[in-house]
Amino acid sequence: MSVGGEESTGPVPPGSAGGPRRTEELMEALFDVPLAALRRPVEPRLLDEALAAARFAPSAANLQPWTFVRVSQPRTVSIIAEHALSSLGLPLPNHRNEALAEAAHLVLVCLNVLRAKCRFGDRGLELFAVQDVAAAAHTVRLAALERGIASHWVRELDLAALDEALGLSPRLRLQAVIAFGQAPDRQLERPPRLIPSQFVRVEGEPLGAAGSPDGTGAEEGRS
Repeated sequence: MSVGGEESTGPVPPGSAGGPRRTEELMEALFDVPLAALRRPVEPRLLDEALAAARFAPSAANLQPWTFVRVSQPRTVSIIAEHALSSLGLPLPNHRNEALAEAAHLVLVCLNVLRAKCRFGDRGLELFAVQDVAAAAHTVRLAALERGIASHWVRELDLAALDEALGLSPRLRLQAVIAFGQAPDRQLERPPRLIPSQFVRVEGEPLGAAGSPDGTGAEEGRS
């Protein structure tokens, strides 16, 4: 699948004015916006530009084993919505069915089986490519946010059943669905994050040497 959009000039070189800081601001602003807030569509050109940014993500042996499918058919949207799981992880009717059906844009994040296996065989398919596709999807979300497009990584899906219901090519393996929409006008509260001392460690340092004793605390007073 080819995606449209003009050719990007690429990432800002490290050390360039505003480069690292701008990247950090985007990372801090990225979170799963509620699906109900993603109903306003964006220009397809802008979304395609964000999808094209996946090529900047690193991958094992530079195989780039990903394929992004921008959903355009109402029937496909309905199938995706029907496979939303409840908060208990069960295939029961729930609020996500309607929220997914009304999201402005849905994108299938797929693993390209041929590219995944061509150098590393099954290990490339089951491990390396899964990591690479996740990195590419995160890159796409950052590129989308830079263009004023918010997103939500939809995790509560029966991916195996959805893959079969969609009838995807055997060369593709569904990994995720991401919902996109115009960023809300009002600022939404960002979920709390762990502070670095709770997850950045030095070899040999006791686990309880920094942060909360159980490592479950998060930042307070951040929005």
